[in-house]
Amino acid sequence: MAKEFLLFGLIPGFVLRLGLICYSTSTTRSSPMPPGRFFPGLGQRIPLGLDHPLILTPNEFIHPCWGKALFGITDLVIGILLYQLCPSRGTLSSHRQLVTLIWLLNPFVMNISTRGSSESLLGVVIIGFLYSAQRKKWDTAAILLGVAVHFKLYPFIYATAIWAQLSEHTHSGFGWLSISHPQFRFGVISLTAFSALNLLMYSIWGHEFLESSYLYHLRRLDHRHNFSPYFYPIYLRFTSSLSESSTLIRYLQHPLVSFIPQMSLSLALGFRYGNQNLPFACFIQTYVFVIFNKVVTSQYFMWYLWFIPLLVEEIQLLKSELIYVAVVWVSTQVHFFFCLLILSLQN
Repeated sequence: MAKEFLLFGLIPGFVLRLGLICYSTSTTRSSPMPPGRFFPGLGQRIPLGLDHPLILTPNEFIHPCWGKALFGITDLVIGILLYQLCPSRGTLSSHRQLVTLIWLLNPFVMNISTRGSSESLLGVVIIGFLYSAQRKKWDTAAILLGVAVHFKLYPFIYATAIWAQLSEHTHSGFGWLSISHPQFRFGVISLTAFSALNLLMYSIWGHEFLESSYLYHLRRLDHRHNFSPYFYPIYLRFTSSLSESSTLIRYLQHPLVSFIPQMSLSLALGFRYGNQNLPFACFIQTYVFVIFNKVVTSQYFMWYLWFIPLLVEEIQLLKSELIYVAVVWVSTQVHFFFCLLILSLQN
């Protein structure tokens, strides 16, 4: 690992994340509001009486900040994997700017992980999957994809990109359903890993696991604090008596409507770009999935942000234009959050 990357990337990233965790701990203790607990809701289903996922068990007997520390460390692991994958790693100064600024020293990324959101844990698995796929370690990539889908359901969309990536191999005849041995092997291994983890969790939590992990998302409708393009129609449906007579509003309010453009575009883009540029295929699939989701909050941006260091060299924009795009992206979120805050306070 390059000395420059360690000195200007990993070490500052570690120090800043540690500082944010300490700061959040001190502010939580002095706050008049009761401290929030992340990942609640499954307590009665676990024999040990825990009310959070098993990976956060050390919160109870090591330190309450175990989860935040874990997520902060996985942030750094993602940075290391991106360092290995980044096409500019031969140019140290260029690579340092890419990974350090876009990921390791990104205040948005640091805030998400150190506040207690587990997105970086998923990111390690997904970037690990991409790392393995880029090095043709398909069995490892298949296992990691199965693990990723267990953590969050959405990474299953990458299956079409992998299918396209493996389509270069000789096919056996089933017409348009033809499948190669590598494709079949990848699918079986990935499905086995996914199924094994789900069976284990089901044996612990029972039906509550299926409900909270998968079934809930089919009918989920968050009508506040939401960046989704469906936000306002859904909000009107919940808050306005006039919306009851609107067929369009009732149609858009249905939980399954958003899946039509979301799934069709995400899966099609994987087939289209998977055999050309796998990181780009995963990025554009995720980006489309997020912007067309019926619920979009800030941590969802992490799902495609960890791909950007691998693609930024191909973006033909001046530095001033990149800064402008970043400012617009951040200021838009700030403006939207301000409006939502007013909406919440005024009910």
